[in-house]
Amino acid sequence: MPPNSSVLLANSTLRATVGGSQYVPTTRGHARSRYGPALVLDGVRLLSTRFVMTRSTLVCGGGSCAAILVERGLGSNLSSVFYMDNCVVMSQTHVMYALASDLRVAGGSVFSIQNSL
Repeated sequence: MPPNSSVLLANSTLRATVGGSQYVPTTRGHARSRYGPALVLDGVRLLSTRFVMTRSTLVCGGGSCAAILVERGLGSNLSSVFYMDNCVVMSQTHVMYALASDLRVAGGSVFSIQNSL
């Protein structure tokens, strides 16, 4: 994501359907896997960036799914914000699942998921 970006997802519904489009990961050893996440964060780096999700619903498809799938890491640096508040997550297994990933929060950044069901 370009530095100094701002992403706002508010009053929205992200839905993945069973039997519909499925995400095929690029991480070695996972190419045969199929996922039905509502949101994919693939190699996302936030640099002085705000990513805010509020009053939204995420619905994943399938029995063993994650509403948010992270692949190749999620980084937040230079006073960035990843903020998820007052959201409804409909997932039988995971709110967030990571493949060969790490979560890095540094440089005065904030990563927060709160008041979400």
